[in-house]
Order: sequence, then structure tokens, then C-alpha cells
Amino acid sequence: MAECEHIRVGREFLESVSWPSAFRQEAHDRCYCERCYPPHLKDTMDVANYTYVIPRGWTRFAISVDEGFFNHHDVWDKWLNCYHGTSIENAKSCVEHRQLLLPNDTTMHGKKLEIREGHIKGEHYVFTTPSITYAALDYYAHTYHFQSPYNSQIYTIKVVLQCKQKPDSIIVQPETVDARRQGIKICSYIPNDKLEWKTQHRSTVTIYGLLLEVKQYHVHNHSNSFQYQQIRNTQSMCKSVSLDS
Repeated sequence: MAECEHIRVGREFLESVSWPSAFRQEAHDRCYCERCYPPHLKDTMDVANYTYVIPRGWTRFAISVDEGFFNHHDVWDKWLNCYHGTSIENAKSCVEHRQLLLPNDTTMHGKKLEIREGHIKGEHYVFTTPSITYAALDYYAHTYHFQSPYNSQIYTIKVVLQCKQKPDSIIVQPETVDARRQGIKICSYIPNDKLEWKTQHRSTVTIYGLLLEVKQYHVHNHSNSFQYQQIRNTQSMCKSVSLDS
């Protein structure tokens, strides 16, 4: 069987952003596209007596974990599965630091972290969610346009971290994107009033996967759009620089 397109494109994307290979664990990569994870398979599983929502449509690129830590705390069996929508730059930083950092923390490179613009001020917490749908909202997960060097096809790629979280560290609260007021149900499996988890305990959230949602960017739908022209112009400039260098 030919290699899954989502895995191939995801791997190309990670190479293009210099993803830290020292933390990759390819043996545990897993694709949840319709081909690799067919519709008849479960949408949810029970993990540590809580609903684990399968990240359908996403591809996991596994991140190495501290086996001693996981074994000592029985993380795989007793901690809950959750998600954290972010940018690829922040995802790299989290993996390099081996944890999600809090606002006002200073990274090993000397950068002081601030609450993102448009988010609630004064909330000095690590935020996660049990819902892949909520994590994937544009408020949290960044979207990138990427041209595959294999076939020149343009794709959109979203970024979410897949984590395990210690149950007694979690403060549960409702969604904060105004969905309840508008009568919108965000996730089919987790109610709106339980969509956000937060904690001030960094060590109680541990990352085990980078999830990428890979979708083809169809030219016939976007060829006249300003966004598409920007993508093509940027790629043409990159090719020119490469040829001139």
C-alpha cells in the first residue's frame, strides 16, 4: 500500500520548519485520516474513566517521553488525554522545554512569555481541552500554507499538541468563544460547559504528540483569491533565491 498522503506531507512540513528530530519517535506515529482510521472505528475511547475524543482527520507525529516519569506516575493509564492548539513555533518551544509554559515564564532563550493578543488578560494558566474540535479553532490553532516538494500541491496545515494531564490538577470551565450565547454546540462528545481545562502546575501536563491536520488547498476554489496569489508569489520568490544562491 502506498504511503498515506497525510503522513508524507506532514513529514515534509516538519522538515521545512526544522522540527527537532531528537524528540521524534516515529514508531508511534499514527494517522487518523479516513483511509488510515476508517469511519467504522470508534470516535471516542474511555481512558482513565474519562472520554478520549479520537482526533479524526489528524495525523500524530509522536514525541519521545520520559519513560521513567511515565512509569512512575502511571501516566498512560491514569492521566487524561487532552489537546492544546498552538503555532508550530510555540509547539517547537514546548517540545524543546519538555512542557507547556505559563505566561510570565522566561524561556531558555531569554524570551518572556505573554498572554496572546485577544485572549483573556490575567489568566496565568496552561490551557488544554479534551476536545480536538475546540483545540482546532482558529482562536488557538494556527493554520499554515505549505507546498509539497513532492508534487507541488498546496496544503493547509493546522497545529495541535496532544498531551496527557494529571486529573486532580485540572480546573474545568466552559468554552470562552461565545458559543453558548450563540446556541452553538462545539463538540459532539464534550459539552460546552466542560471544554476548557486550566492549571498552574506545569509538570502535570506532558506532551506526547504533535498533531497536524493536512488538507489539500484546491486551486480551482482559490485561484483568484488574494491569499492564493500571496502563496504563489512567496513560493516563486523562494525558488528565485534558491536558483540565485
